[in-house]
Amino acid sequence: MKLDFKLFVSIASFVVFVIALLFFRFSTNPPDIAGMFKTVKNGSLVLEIEDRVVVNTPFTVSAIVDSSNQKVNAVGFYLRYEPQHLELIDFDTSGSFCQFYPEKKFDNSVGIMSLACGSPHPGFSGKSTLITLTFMPKVVANSIISVDPKSQILLSDGKGTNILETFPQERISILNSL
Repeated sequence: MKLDFKLFVSIASFVVFVIALLFFRFSTNPPDIAGMFKTVKNGSLVLEIEDRVVVNTPFTVSAIVDSSNQKVNAVGFYLRYEPQHLELIDFDTSGSFCQFYPEKKFDNSVGIMSLACGSPHPGFSGKSTLITLTFMPKVVANSIISVDPKSQILLSDGKGTNILETFPQERISILNSL
């Protein structure tokens, strides 16, 4: 009989502890009941690029983040390009909503540009030019510039909800002249 009483006291103590923990958590950080029923919309990354460029003449590509009017405070943007056709020579993030950049680099030997950036809560909502890249076309060819599927647009919702589901790919023709 004493064993059953000890087991009962242990279970009752555990239940009281869990209830107290949940009460404390919700009293300092109440659940967002209305937020549970909100629909998260997809965001997008758009590449603004000319479809025809001239060999040995620099051209720019702008990456535009569209948050679908949701608050966003972090982006991971990874761009792939064909290094035998294109050389990334410069990039500019001065127009971006981002304030800190844990990653901002490119590698022309493999054809990848990496940008991870963010801004304090609440971030921004709407459209923002994330980065403008300057490429030098090296040879006459048809080439592809594409957003890598590991790219993300993260909501400023305390959970880091990724709203990016499509990854654009743009084809360009590199010509001798226009």
